[in-house]
Amino acid sequence: MAEGIVASLMVKLGVALATQAATFGGSCIAHEVTALRRLFSEMEEIKDELECMQTFLQVSERLRDHDETMATFVRKVRTLSFGIEDVVDEFSCKFCDDHGGAASRAIRKLRRIRTWHRLAFRLVRIKASLKIAVERVKMFNTEGISKVQQPQAQDKKLGPSESAGLVTADCPVGIEHNRDLLIGWLTDEIQQNMVISVWGMGGVGKTTLVTHVYNIIKPRFERHAFITVSQHCRSVDLLRQILKKFCKKDHNVTLSEGIDSMDRESLVEIMQSYLHSRRYVLVLDDLWDANVWFEIRDAFAGGDGSSKIVLTSRIHDVASLAKDKYIIDLRPLESQHSWDLFCKEAFWKMEDKSCPRELEASGQKIVESCDGLPIAIVCIGRLLSFRSQTSYEWEKVQKDIELQLTSNSILDMNLILKVSLEDLSHNLKNCFLFCSLFPEVYRIRRKKLIRFWVSEGFIKRTETRTEEEIAEDYLNELVNRCLLQVTKRNEFGRVRECRMHDVVRVLALSKSKEEMFSAVYDCSKTTSLLGKARRMSIQSADSTLSSHEMTHVRSLLVFDKCVPIDALSASLTSLKLLSVLDLHGIPIKSIPVQVFSLFNLRFLGLRGTKIDVLPKEIKKNTELRSTGCLQHKNYITARRNDKAPEVEASLCIWNPR
Repeated sequence: MAEGIVASLMVKLGVALATQAATFGGSCIAHEVTALRRLFSEMEEIKDELECMQTFLQVSERLRDHDETMATFVRKVRTLSFGIEDVVDEFSCKFCDDHGGAASRAIRKLRRIRTWHRLAFRLVRIKASLKIAVERVKMFNTEGISKVQQPQAQDKKLGPSESAGLVTADCPVGIEHNRDLLIGWLTDEIQQNMVISVWGMGGVGKTTLVTHVYNIIKPRFERHAFITVSQHCRSVDLLRQILKKFCKKDHNVTLSEGIDSMDRESLVEIMQSYLHSRRYVLVLDDLWDANVWFEIRDAFAGGDGSSKIVLTSRIHDVASLAKDKYIIDLRPLESQHSWDLFCKEAFWKMEDKSCPRELEASGQKIVESCDGLPIAIVCIGRLLSFRSQTSYEWEKVQKDIELQLTSNSILDMNLILKVSLEDLSHNLKNCFLFCSLFPEVYRIRRKKLIRFWVSEGFIKRTETRTEEEIAEDYLNELVNRCLLQVTKRNEFGRVRECRMHDVVRVLALSKSKEEMFSAVYDCSKTTSLLGKARRMSIQSADSTLSSHEMTHVRSLLVFDKCVPIDALSASLTSLKLLSVLDLHGIPIKSIPVQVFSLFNLRFLGLRGTKIDVLPKEIKKNTELRSTGCLQHKNYITARRNDKAPEVEASLCIWNPR
């Protein structure tokens, strides 16, 4: 990841250095010219230094998990790179600040001279630290560099026909017995008010089994709903979600807007009335707390007696909510089923999906390391499907895994997923880690995700393809590698919504913390604000939010609709260099005034807010105007804003459907 940060930073340095001619051709006074020349000189030198060390950094990234010296070096480079980025961003901010009359501009120029000297001096110190770090790692690690041979994978674009080969409705491998058992229970009309549990560790295939069966049997029921439950879900929120899902395609029922403010007792009454004498099937996937079920079970007392409820969980107490004879204890796959699943994923392009004889030995060892866990088998199989089908390539992956194997199945599963992650290019890895900013079980819309990635600078356009087209390839790549799961496709087979498997998300959050890539703010946790993360997701906030130091944050996504507006506004005051701000669904009636001072803002998400008119002050956000990454619920009102014609002329307002 440090390699990716450096690559992005070099682009940013190039842009800053490109302003030299315009800078010296302007109205700079002599002292400012001198200060700027020194600053640009330091930028040039540090850019050259970064270019020279890129190959060395690639090797260091590969070795850091096995070599503490390399790990320390990578962390140091990452921190120094953030410091360089801060310098470049502050330069751009001060240089573009040219508002006010002639007198105020003159005073500002004099102040800027001190700023240019300060920034140049800071680059001198960073450059010195960078050289010391390189010399130190070379001194203490002369052997490791030659050990790494495996290159990082290139982003691979699949054609429509190839990608379609990965979307299959076949019966998942090794579930035949449990599938038939579950179908039998669900179609049994004699047994009344049946609750069924599917129990097993994370990644063992609970959701795969239940989803497959649910899609088979749901036409037999009048109403059906499949709900993925978050770990910290409240019973009242779960009831709302179930009721909305049951009523979604019922054209005879219109839910009151007040449903979002109803208490649990009211929701229970509505649910009982709606389900009265109706035959339904309900799946609650990944339920963590048995108490949640006790708080909602009365809502299902009025349904047809042959209705069915299926719970999946990794918690034994939750599984025990069903009678013992209706509990499926899902175990890891047997060796033959593990091998069959691996071949199905690794050789999906081949008609017979069989492993060539010369790859069997290394393939069998790789499968053994997965301990029968489907998610690990699928991820490593997909990874190898993108590699050259040679013994040399497969043995490198096998050795990479064996270096870190433990006797703990959970740790080994995370290792397999980590190998899949490390195989990604830095741009693709950035896109993957960004998805961890979304809450657990959150369904991420394709269009919005792509716009986030573009605004973050993860996507580089080419002469023949737009950033959006390349971003969609990245999304398909992550789906094809099983790092993202598709929850909905459109009529043409394109991804419409996706989510992260909870096991994969745990790894992504861990990597994001390690890389200082992002952090999740949750006021219920003492470790909620992590280090100097460049991106922050607010998922539960209180009035203490504004007391945290957040000057390092470049992207802020707010998912807590009850976030204190005063605390949020106070926090924005310190985020001078913010480039991405998403306030989706926050019940605000006007844009916080602090937003208009964010010169670097490239994405502003306002969809779902109560803002009806875009104010004229929005034109101050020059980066936002140039990229057009603004989401607003009301295209017509914004277009007709006579008080801000500049906004209409310069902003492309996206209104995703």
